[in-house]
Amino acid sequence: MSETIKGNWTSSSAYNLDLALKESREWIEAVIQQKFPSDDFQASLKNGLFLCKLINQIKPGIVPKTNPATTDFAYRENLSFFIKAAKQLGLRDTQLFESSDLYEAKRIRNVAISLYWLGRAARGISTYKGPQLNLLAFQKMNCSACKKAINDNNYLATLTQQYHTSCAVCCNCSCKLDPKQPFFMEGNNIWCQNCMVGATKIGSGSGAGSQASGGKAGHGHKHDNECTGCHGSLENGYVPDEKDESKKYCTKCICDLCHNPLIGNFNVVNGEKICDDCSCSGCSKPLKEGFFEEGLAKYCEGCNDQNNKKNQKPTLSPSTAKKDHDHGHGHHHHEHGPGCSHDNKPKPSTTTTSNNNNNNNKKGCKECNKPLDTKQKVGNDRDLFCSPHEKERCCGGCNREVEGQVLQAMDKSWHPDCFTCKKCSKDLKKPGETIRKGADGNPLCGPCSSGSGPSNNNCGSCNKPVVGQGVEALDKKWHPACFKCSDCKKTLGDEFFEVGNKALCDPCYNSQPSTGASEGYNPNDKCAGCTKQLGVGNEVTKINKHFWHRGCFKCDSCNAALQTGYFLHGDDRPHCKVCHDKIEASKSDKCPKCNKPILSGEIVKASGKMWHKACFSCFKCSKQIGDGSTFTRFSKPYCKPCWEQEKAK
Repeated sequence: MSETIKGNWTSSSAYNLDLALKESREWIEAVIQQKFPSDDFQASLKNGLFLCKLINQIKPGIVPKTNPATTDFAYRENLSFFIKAAKQLGLRDTQLFESSDLYEAKRIRNVAISLYWLGRAARGISTYKGPQLNLLAFQKMNCSACKKAINDNNYLATLTQQYHTSCAVCCNCSCKLDPKQPFFMEGNNIWCQNCMVGATKIGSGSGAGSQASGGKAGHGHKHDNECTGCHGSLENGYVPDEKDESKKYCTKCICDLCHNPLIGNFNVVNGEKICDDCSCSGCSKPLKEGFFEEGLAKYCEGCNDQNNKKNQKPTLSPSTAKKDHDHGHGHHHHEHGPGCSHDNKPKPSTTTTSNNNNNNNKKGCKECNKPLDTKQKVGNDRDLFCSPHEKERCCGGCNREVEGQVLQAMDKSWHPDCFTCKKCSKDLKKPGETIRKGADGNPLCGPCSSGSGPSNNNCGSCNKPVVGQGVEALDKKWHPACFKCSDCKKTLGDEFFEVGNKALCDPCYNSQPSTGASEGYNPNDKCAGCTKQLGVGNEVTKINKHFWHRGCFKCDSCNAALQTGYFLHGDDRPHCKVCHDKIEASKSDKCPKCNKPILSGEIVKASGKMWHKACFSCFKCSKQIGDGSTFTRFSKPYCKPCWEQEKAK
């Protein structure tokens, strides 16, 4: 559409904003097939409607509803819809503009940066067949394979890599890849569709006509016994699509980790099919050992540690900060493209330093780098953030910075382990818990909020009140640092052994003499495991009122040895952690929308049911419903506008 611009996207004169905006406008008009109402780029996109139409063409239905009103609130709401949808396509905060950048015409440059990254994301979506953004109108690019410059519009690109068409070949069969046909990424390797189908054993040999992801998956099929993904047989079982039960996927077309249908691009690692949701956003490795969340992205432990190191911001002088940080909120620039979050350059601070000893006295907000305000803050890490980001980035329980998994509740952020009753330290994440806001703004469980909770909340060791995270053991409550092994004084976690009303660590428990645990029981008493007499001189384990032979103390479900701790269910029957988690999941309420157990995270109660907060949306328009604005009709939740419409019928 436009001529090629030479030079990287930087703050230098090599970058031509007018050329980038011209290309962006032509692309948007071509995709949505609608002309801008005026020559003013900012005014035409200000209400957010064109942007929502654009991203809905790239990924149909990703913005389910827009606000057509002509109010400031409606305009900003539509812009927020677009930004949220762009994040779902893989764009990061550092690649996206803020609503004020466009609405208040503060940084139109950032809007162009976001459209650049959206254009790259569109090239990697196999189901999108519309016009493509000419990335060369924004910056020059070098081929990720041959490292030579890309000089024409005949190339293949993803969010992180780009190739000459002649260099874009399948890593398995070496065939040239067509930019207009689906392709698959595995780390830095590119697979053609046929080789991906063969490597993952998807389908029944239907060749190029098979669609491993996207493509035909969106169309109806003629027979109910055919897999929506590969059109093979469902005789070995299938998994239904949660959003459309008429679509069924065979066991070969599901993720090997979460067992959800493989809809969209996926990775193949060591022969396993891994969907994007189960892959690390940094290195694409399977998230088998858990993950750390950053917005919508998920990271393995290694990538999370690298991100934390990159986020350590040194303090620079005002002149250096102004020179290197003209963007204003985290858009860095290097050879991959504008605003790429993979930039290894640290984010500079905007504050001054008089000497090395005073570096910590004056510094910018850890989140936005803006100078800290003079408002007094109380808490361990709250002085690291400005007032707007203090509530968002600091835990409401321990006042420390929240990283990894974050729970949003009562207009605060929490570490999951810190979301406990202020008075009795009861875990409030469990399903069915009644949660009320105390006078000081802290959460209270139902009994404590009504005045019927436990009166003694003091630590069993130091006798001081237990506030926040605590340990319940030996019929007492303890500060985590105060709960120690009775013999070696080593701090205990959640796993310990109780012997004679004493808590012991595993080494100290194993070193107990056989006669040392013989007090408090009659040799004629029966073992709770094998039901035989305990006898004299045998090693005995006591849990509450029951006794076990040492060798009989096993998981009541799977019979595994309980060497690293236990969990009690029923009549004080011990279980291992794996069986404990299964029991808890079976007892947990299921979310009416996703039909998955509610084990943790923020919970919403409505119409006598419990919902995941992310699943609690209007039955009619699918818009997520905020606190205090829920209306029910025939046991179904509605937002206020839709409820008024239904009521008027």
